[in-house]
Amino acid sequence: MHIIQIVLLLFVAFAILKTAGRAVRRDITRAQLVFWCLVWLAIAAAALFPQWTVVVANRLGVGRGSDLVLYVAVALLLYVVFRLTVRMERIDRAMTKVVRKQALDNLDKKE
Repeated sequence: MHIIQIVLLLFVAFAILKTAGRAVRRDITRAQLVFWCLVWLAIAAAALFPQWTVVVANRLGVGRGSDLVLYVAVALLLYVVFRLTVRMERIDRAMTKVVRKQALDNLDKKE
């Protein structure tokens, strides 16, 4: 076993423990717990059996398994950034409405 595999497996164990802790504190739903555990287990499988990523990559027309993993990771990260940006904008608009309403209510009380 290579050092990178050991590091990735330790990371996966840490991530699963943290994810389970979030579920216990009810910070995430059961569906989110299952999703993230599957993600972490997929990372562990790719670390333990890198030849699987090569087979999948070749079937999808990508030369190397590591390239496929990077393409998928970058695409998913960009999607997550997009979703977070949209959510932040929505929260910003909602906060602006609340603050504006509160300011107008306070103005009416002073008069």
